[in-house]
Amino acid sequence: MIALPFRSALQNLPRWLADKLNVLARKRPITTREQLIRFLDDNAAYIAQKCAYAYCHARMGKLAYDALKEPYFQNKMEVCRWEGYAVILSDLVLRTAFWFQERLDADMPATKEFERLYRDVLARHPIPKHRKDWREQQQTFKRRIAVALKNRPLSIRQTAEVGGKALFNLVPMGQIFKDNDEKIFLNTVRICLMNADDDLRTRCDPRQIWNEDA
Repeated sequence: MIALPFRSALQNLPRWLADKLNVLARKRPITTREQLIRFLDDNAAYIAQKCAYAYCHARMGKLAYDALKEPYFQNKMEVCRWEGYAVILSDLVLRTAFWFQERLDADMPATKEFERLYRDVLARHPIPKHRKDWREQQQTFKRRIAVALKNRPLSIRQTAEVGGKALFNLVPMGQIFKDNDEKIFLNTVRICLMNADDDLRTRCDPRQIWNEDA
């Protein structure tokens, strides 16, 4: 089974040490394209998995642990994790493009550079078993960013609605549970995306990365 990178290794450490390491990680600047790729990869995996699994646990309670042992549910969650990862990554690369646009203005990289960034992050992992490739998602992102960069930058809420709704629809829970939960789920995705966006803006200097990559 192919595994996405979990950002849960810190859970095995004492709380005080995990908190200290988290603080240090947040302060470390992102100065190269490869570091940016790792940042986007880690955050896309973290947000997709955190929101999907947290929702299942919230709705199913202790039964979630039994459900996660069932092959059918495991397979559904595996698809949810990967597809959610791809669409949340789309949100994050779009937020990155807005940050570059804000800081670089006329020196903004061409749209194709962000299309390549999206492809390169996806390429860090083998293609999941339920897919032949990511071409469909890459084409969708290409259309999305072409429109977004021509207009006023989207708000965090607007950005999160795309990835959040797609992820919510992928979570293998009955519609009877979902009817009243979408807004709460989208708010959770929005908060996670907002935290990642703040982290990116604090740690990443677009001019330095663009000059390094040029």
